[in-house]
Amino acid sequence: MRLRITALALIGVVASTLATAPASQAATAIGDCYYYPGSTKISSDAQAVACDAPHTAQTYWVSSLPDSFGIPAKASAAARRSATVACTPAAINAFTGMPDRTLPSRFDTFAIFPSDAQWAAGDRTVRCDVVLRNGAKLVTLTQPAAAVVASTPADQLNYCTPAEPNANAPYAGICNNPKKNFIKLLAKDLGKPGSKFPGYSVVERKVTKMCQGLGRKYKGNVPYPGYWGIWPTGSGWANGDRAAQCFVPLKQYLDTLANQAAKSPAAAASPAAS
Repeated sequence: MRLRITALALIGVVASTLATAPASQAATAIGDCYYYPGSTKISSDAQAVACDAPHTAQTYWVSSLPDSFGIPAKASAAARRSATVACTPAAINAFTGMPDRTLPSRFDTFAIFPSDAQWAAGDRTVRCDVVLRNGAKLVTLTQPAAAVVASTPADQLNYCTPAEPNANAPYAGICNNPKKNFIKLLAKDLGKPGSKFPGYSVVERKVTKMCQGLGRKYKGNVPYPGYWGIWPTGSGWANGDRAAQCFVPLKQYLDTLANQAAKSPAAAASPAAS
């Protein structure tokens, strides 16, 4: 049967979480590592740590905000997302050493802005940190992100949900249960920052078409392949969220790869690795 869901709120391609940094934070640089206790406690007390020590995040992009941006805490979500538009899945993939990867991964991003006190002191630094998720938790690492990628099979970095995807409860889990998991095959922005919301029905039709096409492409051995789509609402769009997400049942996906391998081993080099 076909599976679809309408997102009540957009969960982005890389679900950018916006946070402010403490007044005591030292100057940051690409490659710095940090330990965040959880996704709801981002950098308010975090100081840089050695990347061979336990940590949950690593900085992969740093820039400066113009004075005209104003105090970040008072900026709109759309303005903050526009300021960190460079923090994309492609940028994460390049930083972590998998520039040719096409499937969404369990790596996520946090955008870190100056606190009110830092801004008053003249700090204009904005940065993006990459984290690795396992379900709703952040994975504690003891080596840089690129080293993690180099030592981890590509398919273990794929993004799966434990059951049918839920727009209101994102879950970037390991793909380990073909009977229940759904694998994310697409995460794509539908518009640029500041672009006008095209309308709910327009977005729904566009995303449904994309996800239905992926369901057919990775149909496995079922006559009526399943698929699942999540798309932004008008309120999500207003907050800077533009992403469409497509999922198919993991078994359906794996059966397709197995069928491709049986026909042409060379051609079936797993897309999970790309």
